[in-house]
Amino acid sequence: MSQQAHQRNVPALPDPVLLASGYEIGRTLDVDRRQALRLAESGLLGTTYRSEGAVMVAQARLAPLAGRAFLTGSHPAALVVRVAPARVDEEDPERDYLGWHADLPPQVRCDATRGWWAVKHPEQVRLLVVVLCTFVVEVFAVTGYDTGLQERRRFQVTPPPRGGRPFVGSRLRTPPGGSTYLLGGV
Repeated sequence: MSQQAHQRNVPALPDPVLLASGYEIGRTLDVDRRQALRLAESGLLGTTYRSEGAVMVAQARLAPLAGRAFLTGSHPAALVVRVAPARVDEEDPERDYLGWHADLPPQVRCDATRGWWAVKHPEQVRLLVVVLCTFVVEVFAVTGYDTGLQERRRFQVTPPPRGGRPFVGSRLRTPPGGSTYLLGGV
């Protein structure tokens, strides 16, 4: 077999992937190390690579997120809920996961993030904004709610008006403490 024929039968090697460590993720996205690892675990940064205990992601995935601006200016009122990377929910028979992961199908992500939240006045909630380490990952229009144990609410949701603008593709500075807070309209 000629050398050219041999070369045609050899599959091409993939391009090398430049990796970013947890430290580089945190520095680039202006989050602490714990948040950097949560972002990696959530799939928001793409494939996670592990080596000797280190968690890394493709460096190219950081720039688009680093370019997201914090929400300023006018915006509608919303209930903001902070979530962690998705994990199997063994306590709720009506959903498979609790939290958020980029690789979950849209309906599963919706079910994993729309409840059960401690909200005193659920009838006032029109928008549900899901945030993972300052990054807005989902926005839903609220059409109703169910009340569960300890007056926790699970919201009935649909796609948001105007495609979730101005929240989609932005970041939110969240006050310390708690997993929910009301963001007043400005």
